[in-house]
Amino acid sequence: MVLVLGACQKDGQSAPPTTRKPPLVTGAIAPAYDALPLNGAAIAFGGEGSPLTLLNVWATWCRSCKEEFAELERMRRAYEAKGLRVVAVSVDQGASTKVEAFVAAQGSQFAVVHDHKARISSLYGVGGLPSTYLIGRDGRVLWSLTGSFLEDSSNMYAAIRKATGAP
Repeated sequence: MVLVLGACQKDGQSAPPTTRKPPLVTGAIAPAYDALPLNGAAIAFGGEGSPLTLLNVWATWCRSCKEEFAELERMRRAYEAKGLRVVAVSVDQGASTKVEAFVAAQGSQFAVVHDHKARISSLYGVGGLPSTYLIGRDGRVLWSLTGSFLEDSSNMYAAIRKATGAP
């Protein structure tokens, strides 16, 4: 038996093939990623010389993603002075309107990127949303989770405290 899978089509054209890397695991080097946030200067993380970054990959249609936003802001306030940078990358397709409206309503002060081509997903092997990564200053993944970190945040906070030297 031969199974043939068709590519998704848009406007009668085949979608280009995507190259998705396997999911990042603790200890792996996070690929370098740079982008322009909705409001602010360009950011970059991953690779050598990376700032300590808590990366959250999300979308406005993902309920648990949206529920995490307030906690991401609390983490920013609690650990920013110790060197932690919080970055949220939306993989919503289309225009930035929904992403901008949601972020404005939240009043969040951390960097938010709208990656409408979901470049981060293929680079980091994102297999589900939300996906969260703690990337060390050496560019290595110190902790990661696919799914809501709100259900069990103790391991995430332990990794952040260890990376920042916070008690």
